[in-house]
Amino acid sequence: MFCFFSILFLGFPAISYVSSVIETKSEHSNPTRIDQTDVLLGDLSENPFLGSGLGNTINVVTEYRDYTDNIYFELQAFYFLNQMGVFYFIFFILLNVVLCIHFIKYSSLFAAYLGYVFYAFFNPYFLDTTHIVVILVLISLRRFFDEKSLYGFSDLQCRYRRS
Repeated sequence: MFCFFSILFLGFPAISYVSSVIETKSEHSNPTRIDQTDVLLGDLSENPFLGSGLGNTINVVTEYRDYTDNIYFELQAFYFLNQMGVFYFIFFILLNVVLCIHFIKYSSLFAAYLGYVFYAFFNPYFLDTTHIVVILVLISLRRFFDEKSLYGFSDLQCRYRRS
């Protein structure tokens, strides 16, 4: 009975808070992200394969923001795409995947990493310091799984199965 009243007592404020955050994001953050995507992809269209170069700034003023000499964007992944171009961005993604398969090796940890990257792709956290911490934690978990043989085979057996 106590749990029911606790959930009831805490549930309504939580629902109210979540709905206000969603409303605020839909009014301000999402239109800004759409605007930034249009600006970055528009600039990328000038040289789509090789990009505009690292440190590229965009001198555009829109309804939502003045982008003149700005290097901060909500969707950092699109900013990297704008700078690196499609060719180097795909190369970077493939290199990331190959290194993850090699160093992380367990599909559950790889899925966790892909989930993090997918989340970070749509936020300003793409390739920030947290990204390095996530990789270190996943590699440490892999080593922990290997030492405890949690998946039923040792690290040596995994290396043997790959070759």
